[in-house]
Amino acid sequence: MNKLLNISRSLLRRSVSFFSSSAIVASTLISSVILVTFIVGTSLRAQGDSDDKNTESDIPNQSVDLGAAYQSHAKGIVMRLEAKSKQDIRRLGIVVANYGDLVQDSKKILETIKTEHLEGQNRFYKRQYTWSLYIHKINYKRIRDFYIQFLKLYKSRADNLLQKASRRVASVELENAIKRGQGKAKIARNKIYLNFQKAVGILNIAYQKGALAEDLRLQDLPRSSIENYRLSKIFAVNTLLTLEPDPSEKAKISIEYSKDLLDSRGLLVNNTASK
Repeated sequence: MNKLLNISRSLLRRSVSFFSSSAIVASTLISSVILVTFIVGTSLRAQGDSDDKNTESDIPNQSVDLGAAYQSHAKGIVMRLEAKSKQDIRRLGIVVANYGDLVQDSKKILETIKTEHLEGQNRFYKRQYTWSLYIHKINYKRIRDFYIQFLKLYKSRADNLLQKASRRVASVELENAIKRGQGKAKIARNKIYLNFQKAVGILNIAYQKGALAEDLRLQDLPRSSIENYRLSKIFAVNTLLTLEPDPSEKAKISIEYSKDLLDSRGLLVNNTASK
């Protein structure tokens, strides 16, 4: 019995010693984890603060760089808009001189466009590029809207000339067929045929230009649309001239459509020209 008691006491002492050692080990591990966590956390916070400071210190420089970049970008856009606007003002000057009486307040609108262009350039030379860009953009839209006011006029005149040219082609074709059937104009047959074929080819180009002008109009490109309506008018008039063998009649056609021909070539209509 005493032996058993001694064994039990020995086992109890060993158990207490084991659990005490385990507690010490666990306590040591927990402390180590806490210490490592603290060190890592402190390091991360320090690194985070450093990154924030670096970012904040970069912000002013970035702002300055972005501002300078935008100014340079605005300057480049202004230079392109200004060059286009000068070309448009010159072209619109011819359009207004030739057809301005058919569009209300056209001369006044053109003067407003010139004034805004000058103001935009005034800002540009003062190195106020953003202001200059703002003014030129507004003026560029005004120019585009001004073209649109004339677009309907050009479309109407081109369509009218195309209709006259196509009717004339159909008429000459029938006349030639009747003459050949009656045995007339045998000597001049080859020349008439060649002129007729040439006129048909010119008329096809005239209609192609008219179709392209219409496509550009639907794409909201009034300037390019007007240019192609102008070309369409030139080819339509040339169709009429090609089909006319009489020089005096040719001269009459040239005089009748001189305004369209001169305007389509970007020229001012002579005051003595027939309208």
